[in-house]
Amino acid sequence: MVKIKFNFQNSSGGVLSDLANTDIFLPLFWTKTKGSGGRGFLLLKEELISLPFSALNYGVESLAVSIAESPPNCFVTQNLNVTHLQTVLRDLVLGNLDLSNKEESPEGQRVCNQHIRNNGNGVAEFFYVCCYRNDEGRMICSELSEDLWFTVFFHVMIVINVIVVLYSPLLVPERWYREKYINVVYKHKLKEQIKLRILKSAKLSKEVNVSSKSTIKLSDIKAEPGMPKFKDIIADLREDQVYKLTISQLMFKMKADRLVPANHIPVGVFKTLYDTIIRCEVRQRYAVRDCCHSNMFGIFRPCRKTVLWHECLQKFMLVCFLPLLAAPWIIRLYFYYIYEDIQRTQKSVASESRNLDPDYPGNLLAFFNPVHGIFVFCYAVLPIDILLFGVLQKKVAERSRYVIRRCFRDMQGMNRSQAIGYCLFTLLIPIKKYGIFFLLVAWVYWLIAFPVLLLVIAFYFMPIVNIMCRLLFTYLESIFPVQKCFSPLVRTYRRLYKEDFSIPLPIFVEDHDGIPRRPTTAKDKVFDMVITLLLIISIVSFTVLALEFLIVVVEYIVYQLIGLVLNWGVWFKYATLAFILAIYAKNCFGSVTNKYQVFNEKLIAFVKSKAEEDIKSFILKDPNEQGNNAFQIDDESDSKQQFELAVQNSRLQWHMPQLVLFLDNADVTYITKHLFFEASNMPNAGCPGSLMTNLFSALSQFMVILLFLLFVLLVIAAFGERYAVSGINQTVLTAVGGILPFVFQKILFKSPPAFDLDTSSPHFQNAFNKLLREYNEYAFVFDIEPAADVEECSDGSQVDLLINTSERKDRSSLLLTKIRPLDSF
Repeated sequence: MVKIKFNFQNSSGGVLSDLANTDIFLPLFWTKTKGSGGRGFLLLKEELISLPFSALNYGVESLAVSIAESPPNCFVTQNLNVTHLQTVLRDLVLGNLDLSNKEESPEGQRVCNQHIRNNGNGVAEFFYVCCYRNDEGRMICSELSEDLWFTVFFHVMIVINVIVVLYSPLLVPERWYREKYINVVYKHKLKEQIKLRILKSAKLSKEVNVSSKSTIKLSDIKAEPGMPKFKDIIADLREDQVYKLTISQLMFKMKADRLVPANHIPVGVFKTLYDTIIRCEVRQRYAVRDCCHSNMFGIFRPCRKTVLWHECLQKFMLVCFLPLLAAPWIIRLYFYYIYEDIQRTQKSVASESRNLDPDYPGNLLAFFNPVHGIFVFCYAVLPIDILLFGVLQKKVAERSRYVIRRCFRDMQGMNRSQAIGYCLFTLLIPIKKYGIFFLLVAWVYWLIAFPVLLLVIAFYFMPIVNIMCRLLFTYLESIFPVQKCFSPLVRTYRRLYKEDFSIPLPIFVEDHDGIPRRPTTAKDKVFDMVITLLLIISIVSFTVLALEFLIVVVEYIVYQLIGLVLNWGVWFKYATLAFILAIYAKNCFGSVTNKYQVFNEKLIAFVKSKAEEDIKSFILKDPNEQGNNAFQIDDESDSKQQFELAVQNSRLQWHMPQLVLFLDNADVTYITKHLFFEASNMPNAGCPGSLMTNLFSALSQFMVILLFLLFVLLVIAAFGERYAVSGINQTVLTAVGGILPFVFQKILFKSPPAFDLDTSSPHFQNAFNKLLREYNEYAFVFDIEPAADVEECSDGSQVDLLINTSERKDRSSLLLTKIRPLDSF
């Protein structure tokens, strides 16, 4: 395919003045193709073909031709119009830029240019007209139309776009909203009860000995979601009186990403980079530990507050991370202005000059433009939301995140087979009631039932509809009692049919214990209504931007697959090389994963054996009473460490020594990620060692293989063209060269197997016991349940927890303190 653009020198352009009165579009742009495949390209979207790294661009050449009119403006002076110009340029392109060449066109060769017409509905339709010369040298022109397979292809693309729109919520990672990926509540039955001395006071007496880490504001406890039992306890306490609280069971919340199950280990390359750089876990490395935990002002102290380097760098990485969320739309805008804007502008101008509406190109951005009011509004909403929720009250932000997460969880956990059964049951009611005479009345019933059942099917089987309905009805419930408005309809339905088979539409998010509560005061309700409206607008804006981007990406991927199929002889050797590299990458980095996986399975089995009796007593309970439990593993020394309650970030926190084993209600065993990495570094045979060291070793191995394969490809590309080696033979040579590193690695220079981990050896057990003695876990308190009644304490000199009841103004947190990269939704 050759794309030719003509440019006239010394021309006034008057010949194009009557272009709007013709059906010709872009008379100076022509395409010369050979074969039906080339003409088929003209039916595809040109902007997607011209994008960078497009496989469809192979074999496409562009040519700019400048023509000087002699004498100047001869077209105008000879009263020639744009139709005559089209004829001259067509002859020129067919004759290979030689007007005297009037020979028959080579077989399959066509010259095409674009035209415009009214499709009958006042919408502009652009199409190609292709011409060639027959045996007699006569020009034959015809409209380029779709054949059966192209028609099927375009209809399939429409179906794919619809599927992307309807099922786009499934692309949201589950870890952003699944309960198992956020805070999980665990219980731990203490072997020895904890006695806490609590003081509730507005002013601290000098006689009371209490540290700042044991002081918490009463307002912070009230603002904390959950802890209903502990709130009831402190509400009944008198001020300035020390009480003794006996605790036999801990209830705390653990983040799911802090736990490691037996079948999944956190050693992926991308996760390691994210944790190391974005979450600043590099500060735990020995080389930078002292620097990261030092004051950024050094020996100079311009203010009393100490700002640590790692805290400052964490905020900086967060500022750098947030713009990455907008990177897809920035890239999309860049490609639009570079590859799409000129074409869409030309089509819009041509449509307006002929009083036609522009056609819909398949995505909103090209149909409108990036500066259209809809997109400007969508772009403005998202940063405003980030700033707004960065300074909102904590309880409002948590309530909003909870509602969104709960909507997504409920969407994933719906019983769709029950919905199908409900629809079938409803449609068969006339047959059940009227028997063989159902045809007399069934059509009236089905005429009413079908729209309702279609809504039910859409709600259960179209995630985008499900999410929107849940959010809309949940937020409308905060404004007026929507659920009460629907209850008469539900009662009428049940009275009408008197059937037991009915399914509710779970579109409301109900409140449960331990979640952010709804606003109670009138001021809070009004504020929640405003926030509700902003959330709805935010979700709609984000959905519009995300879907527009996804549709273009899906179409781009499909077009690249077409290019790979059509030019397989050229691209197949590169695809073979990429496939071989993917296998080697999986092998190199997968060996690291396998090493840690084997170690993790044996470590969890060893830890379970040390708490076997406690686990048995837990498993024998009724499944409804099990819950999630945590177990303490004692070392073999006589020293015992006590559990402590402290205050961290205005929240109560348990410090729990040697609490390393966790068991959920599905009998899945976990250990903490901290213990996993500490144990992997123990100086014992079979322990994999430092994760960074293993990843660097795998990366070095992969880079050697990569350089070797690139050298093989360079040799094949250099000598293949010179000695006319066919594409198939080049592919075979690439595959043979790709096998050589495997032969060297697995056969000729095979490494000895790694040592197995022996958990029964005294050396390993001593090292593990030493690790346990130094191990201390922490988690935020979920609730505090007393083992007995709260008692007054006569000795008030020592206090474990001071609850400050002094009033303070409710301050909103700073933006960067509130926003976290992991707090999605």
